[in-house]
Amino acid sequence: MAETNIVAGLFGLTPEMYGQQQRTSALAEGIRLAQLSPDAAGAAMTYAGARGLGGAIAGALGVEDPQLQRITQQSQLLQSLDLRDPKSLEAAAIEANRMGNTPLAFKLLE
Repeated sequence: MAETNIVAGLFGLTPEMYGQQQRTSALAEGIRLAQLSPDAAGAAMTYAGARGLGGAIAGALGVEDPQLQRITQQSQLLQSLDLRDPKSLEAAAIEANRMGNTPLAFKLLE
């Protein structure tokens, strides 16, 4: 588990870290909404509701957040990584490049 945290620190966000960022952002947005006038807050709530409904419909149709999908793929790849084995790093770099994550591939080869 500690190795996973080290890897996450080296190579970016884990899905859990991304989710936490999303929740923190939603909380900050809620705090900003609470400070608006009643009319402005009503308009903002209507917008937020429509946005949430759009996200729910997209989720039901199988549309996934592309950033979350990329972070999840990266996390799965890095979980099987042996940092002490150069061949493991090379194989992970090849797989990252195959997935279209060239920056991760270069980081693994460094």
